Amino acid sequence: MDIILTRTKRSRYAVDGFITINGQRICDTTENAKNCLPCATYRISRQHMPFRVGNGVHTLKKGHILLGEALVPGVVIHSLQHYERLYERIKKATQRGTEILLTILQE
Repeated sequence: MDIILTRTKRSRYAVDGFITINGQRICDTTENAKNCLPCATYRISRQHMPFRVGNGVHTLKKGHILLGEALVPGVVIHSLQHYERLYERIKKATQRGTEILLTILQE
């Protein structure tokens, strides 16, 4: 399964973007601008996912990505629902033996 995170906006504190899987937009994302992962492709698993539940970027640690619906730069809402949906997709892919790749792109 290929998860694509496309970063679209950068501010002093946050990097905002969105996730797509198979060309379908899944949710918005936000990351702490000082602690975000470099653009690259990463192999992930259920035990080692960068995705987190939350609303704002100020308490995020290195490499963590908040999922949800963008409200304002650096803030998402409905994070838990989006996290649970993505987690279930990753869980099913893992059970099928599918490799899960997260590719981070800068628009």
